[in-house]
Amino acid sequence: MTKPAETFSTLEAVGNREDLTDDFKMVEPTQTPLYSRIGSRKAKSTFHEWQTSALRPPRLDNAKNEGADAVKTNAYNSVRLGNRVQRFEEYASVSGTQEAVDRAGVASDFEEQKTKSMLDMRRDIELTLLSKRGSNKENEDSSGTADSGAPQRMGGIRCFVETNVSRGATGTSGGFSNGNWQPPGAGTSRALTEQLVKDVMISRFEVAGTQSDRLVALMSAGNKEAFAGFAGLSQTRDPLSDGKRVVSSAVDIYYTNYGVLEAVPHPYGFDAGQGQNGDVIIIDPAYVKRAVLRRPTSKRLAETGDRREEMMTCEETLVVLNERALGGIADLAA
Repeated sequence: MTKPAETFSTLEAVGNREDLTDDFKMVEPTQTPLYSRIGSRKAKSTFHEWQTSALRPPRLDNAKNEGADAVKTNAYNSVRLGNRVQRFEEYASVSGTQEAVDRAGVASDFEEQKTKSMLDMRRDIELTLLSKRGSNKENEDSSGTADSGAPQRMGGIRCFVETNVSRGATGTSGGFSNGNWQPPGAGTSRALTEQLVKDVMISRFEVAGTQSDRLVALMSAGNKEAFAGFAGLSQTRDPLSDGKRVVSSAVDIYYTNYGVLEAVPHPYGFDAGQGQNGDVIIIDPAYVKRAVLRRPTSKRLAETGDRREEMMTCEETLVVLNERALGGIADLAA
């Protein structure tokens, strides 16, 4: 039935106020599982260095005749490693007019833009820490070849994993050479299995000699689903206190004979669109750090018009005190 012509309604009214509430919700993954679990230390230069050391393999034939002369052996020496400090930057700008108007949902558009930019920068740092991208000096690539305009970059954690790693066929490890961390080479894709995890944990135990109870396994959501399906789970149904029953298909802690893993899915750190998928990275937070040259800061820029502008910057790099404490399963399908 049509509206009578003499009836005044909202279709003709021009004075009705807008029904705009102050609700302002954002649904985005802002967590940083790696960044938040590792400590930080002070960087004093744009190339942050540290040293690692190791013992020789044990020998079964260490037996000498009584009174024999000492047999000279090589002295122990350390290995010197380093990583490039990367500069991260974000920007916020709001016009004076927009800052002056009555805005629903936020007290200040500029502060809202600044907060979001800081969150963006922190997520960028997290993604870079988790990456397989190699390091390089400014205006060079990772091999030291001139590359005009290239900014200095840190090497991501997947470049470090060499000793305790399972790779698909033809896959290669990265490593440190020419003052830079080289990226790993991709191998044949395969599915995550419980045996792959056990193999890496056995390797880590034989190399590091510890059964750590604080290891963290970072992975994609797809690989967390595969992880939850491991046969080691002995119970999948538990009664609730009210008599109802629940089906559980999740696993957060995985006990092995060689250490305890906390399985942590990452919402964006293994994004296929960023070339980041296909790995499970096992870390001991005691051996992984961030070296910070400049903590996240915001600097107001000179006013050249009717707007407020600030630049957010941070300079830091990744430190792995000894990669033998890490583990990795590469070239996974999900």
